[in-house]
Formats: sequence, structure tokens, C-alpha cells
Amino acid sequence: GIAGGDLRLDKVCVQIGAKTSSGNLVLTAPSGVSNPLPFVVASGNIYFVSTTGSDSGAGTFAAPWRSMLKARNTMAPGDITYVRSGAGQMADDGSGWSTSLLLDANAGTATAPKAFVVYPGESATIGSITSGMGIRSKGNGNSFWVFAGFSMLGSSVALNTYDDAGWRIVGNDMTCPNGNAQAGCLDLGGSGKSTGHVIYGNSIHDVGTNNVPTTVTALYHGIYLSETNSAIDFGYNTVARVFGGRCIQQHVNTGPGSFGISIHDNFIHDCQLDGIVMTTINPSKGAVTIRNNVIYNAGKGPANAENSGAWNGINLQGWANGGVPAESGIADVSQNTLYGNGTY
Repeated sequence: GIAGGDLRLDKVCVQIGAKTSSGNLVLTAPSGVSNPLPFVVASGNIYFVSTTGSDSGAGTFAAPWRSMLKARNTMAPGDITYVRSGAGQMADDGSGWSTSLLLDANAGTATAPKAFVVYPGESATIGSITSGMGIRSKGNGNSFWVFAGFSMLGSSVALNTYDDAGWRIVGNDMTCPNGNAQAGCLDLGGSGKSTGHVIYGNSIHDVGTNNVPTTVTALYHGIYLSETNSAIDFGYNTVARVFGGRCIQQHVNTGPGSFGISIHDNFIHDCQLDGIVMTTINPSKGAVTIRNNVIYNAGKGPANAENSGAWNGINLQGWANGGVPAESGIADVSQNTLYGNGTY
């Protein structure tokens, strides 16, 4: 439902038993039965991080670790760490990359990802709105991670993947109110190898909003799909109150267009420029779809720092970069609801 101007997503917590096997997960409620979703029971350790823990402990529920950094440096593919209330990672991790949680040659696998999950019913924060990034990939092999349930903060970027594959970013709250950079609060990019990410049920909001809107660059966005992305599934999210650029921006500066992009079932509103803009795509290599989104108050202005941009709900431009072989195909834009866009 919609309450207070934002999308409300209800959550259900399920604790599986020791004899649970892989299969379909189905939710039965008074309103009906949900679509089945595949659920896989995989091997791996379950760890815990708590403010009462110690990094010399075993990382169990009874003897949790104290820091997410201990968990980051210990987990093997298939392991999950549950983070208890207050036990996030808000300070710089000392890596020298101005980041609270840097991933450095640290990956799961396609069948056994590594996961950080906030313990059900509790809260934990990664990052700060005053300095550095929240979560950042170093770009040297950090694929197949899961982050779920966190409050993610950044001075300009709350979460940044870099040439990674197979991240699942689920049910997080992201905000960068002080941001003003060539970036996105959620920034999926690199040199053109980013692929296979699933971004579901997040709230990305109040991006650059602590600044005077006329001083924020048009190159700053709520979500930035930068360089060649493929197989990106972005659904059931809220993107709201973005100063500077677009609520969602897809753009390749150098190289072939992105493909296999699905932007669906999102609630997008109050964007200084476009709600969704795509400049460089190649649907002939993989379907590009924008479906079932609700978009309003996009293109509301005022002018940004460069006095540039456009003011649409959805804006597909069809560029191709120099030196790239001919690109083609048809983007599917259907079943969206748009209202009050382009008022500036």
C-alpha cells in the first residue's frame, strides 16, 4: 500500500527447521496465495555480530563477534552473518579507500554467495553521510554478495559495485543527503563488466537534498547504472527525493550499450530531472524493459548546477558510442503509471 507518500513494503520473517529442503516458497494470506518462488537450502556457516560480542569469539549466537570486519575477513562462500542491532560498520575501515566496508578480492560463488543480513526485527547501519562510501568493491574480484536489511549511508555513495557479478541487494534503506558528485547513491558500474545483480525492495531516498538544488550537479543520481551493465533486475524499490540529476540513470561513457535491464514495479517520485533515463542500450543482446512502475513529480526542477538535462517521467535517448558496432532492438516500455511529470 501507499502511506505518507512512499511505498510501504510488508515483510514476513520465516525461520526454517533443520529438515527443510529446497523447493518453492509460497505465502498464504487471507487475500490469497502468492506466486511460488524458488528457495534453495545450501551449505555454509551461520555467524553473528553483536555489540556485546568479541572478535576473539567463535562468531556463534552465544559467542558473537564484535565487528562486521571480523566477519568480512572470515566468511567463506556459502556463509551468512547476521548483524544484531547497533553492530553495523559506520566508521572508516582503515583500508585507505574512504569506505566503511571495503571488499578486496573477496567473493562468494554463484551457488554459494557470501551474505550480510540484519537480524530479523533489528537494525544496523553501514556508512556515514559525512565521509566516504558505505560499501565499496575494490574492483578486483568481489562477486556474489548479499546485503539485506541495512541502513546504508554515504557522503555521495552508499553502495558501489565495480565490475562484479551476482550481487543481491534486498530490503535496504539508502540515503546520501549531502551528495554532490559524478556518481549515484546506489552506483553499479566499473569498466563495463557489471552483470547479474538483483536489487529488490530497497528505499533509495533523500539524495543530495541537504544542498541547495541549484548547486547540485546534473551528474549526480539516485541510482547510476554506469558503463556497460547486463542482466540487471531492479524491482519493487522506492526511489524518492533526488537533487541534481535523475532518480535512475543508465549511461555508458565508453563501449557498447547495456542490455538485459529490467526496471519494474518501482515507486519513483520527486526527481529534479528525469524519473528514468536510458541513453546507451542494445536490446538486441538482451531485453530492456521498463514495466509496471509508478512515476510522479519527476522533472520538477529547479535547474541544477549546469542548467542542463531534461524533465521527463521516462526518457529513452538511443545513443551509440563511437567505435561501437551497430546496435539495435526495441525497448519495452509498458504498463507504467505517470503523473505530474515535467512540471519545470
